Formats: sequence, C-alpha cells, structure tokens
Amino acid sequence: MLGKSAPMRINVTQILAEDLGSTRTYTISGEQPSLEDLELVSPLEGSVQITKSEDGLLVRGRVETTVMLDCHRCLQRYEHPLQGNFSANYTARSVDYPVLDGTDIDIAPLVREELILSLPSKQLCSADCAGLAEAELFAAEPVQHHPILVTTESTTHHGSTKKAHHSEH
Repeated sequence: MLGKSAPMRINVTQILAEDLGSTRTYTISGEQPSLEDLELVSPLEGSVQITKSEDGLLVRGRVETTVMLDCHRCLQRYEHPLQGNFSANYTARSVDYPVLDGTDIDIAPLVREELILSLPSKQLCSADCAGLAEAELFAAEPVQHHPILVTTESTTHHGSTKKAHHSEH
C-alpha cells in the first residue's frame, strides 16, 4: 500500500537496484490526495505495477474513485464514478515523470491526468435531466420590451382599419 504520509509517492530504490524486467505491484487503497481540478468524494482505489526498463521505470496502473461534478443542464452538483488506466515512463532526466532524488516517483500527476481525461464530455446528473426550467431562468429578471422592437402599425383590410401589435424578441 502507498504511504499515507506522502500520498501518491512510491519509493523505488529497491526496484532500481534489481535486474531489467523486474516488476513490483502496489495497491492503492484509501488514498485521497489533493488533485487540482478534481474534487474527490471517495478515496482512490486501484493498483500500480512498476517494471524496470532500460530507460528507467515503466509505470502502469488503474484507479477508481468518485468525484463531484456540476451538471451541464441543471447546474446541480452530483457524484460521478470515475475509473482509468494509466501508463508512463519515469526516468531521472524526465521533466514530466521524473524519478525524484533517485529514490521516489510521484504518480499523482499521472493519475490526475488520466482522471481528467476520463471525465464525460457532457456532465449530466442523469440521462433524463430536464435542465433548468424556463421559469427559473427568467424569474429573477422581469421581461422588458425594448421600445424600438415593439411597434404599432395600422393596416387596412377591405375598408376596415386594424391595429396589429408586433413584438420581436
């Protein structure tokens, strides 16, 4: 299990000292790191597999959690389950995925990226969400007619005069 004191950091000293192709598997359980742009409702659960390669470490894994989202139709907040698979190469020279101080890797940025990519493009609290009621949209603002858009015209039909009221919105 990953350490609680440094969530999402894994000490890789032993695997770096092992032969090429050596693999270690770690369980992710109960981790609740602060991930920018994501509000975790439940802890992360999953696993990560680290394999020593010629270039460094191949890190692969899967995670699942529940996040808080805003519905795009009704604007209400709701809980949404997320899961994702991730994979990256960690090396001493990598800017994106470095081996920190030659002893640790931090998988939080990798997990964050995967979870963000797993977000639905249309975030809906339910498939049949009705959205905001029209009355709710305009209840706060009274309808005002612009004087130029409201006109009164006189028309003549068969000798009689009628007034027509046209309103364009």
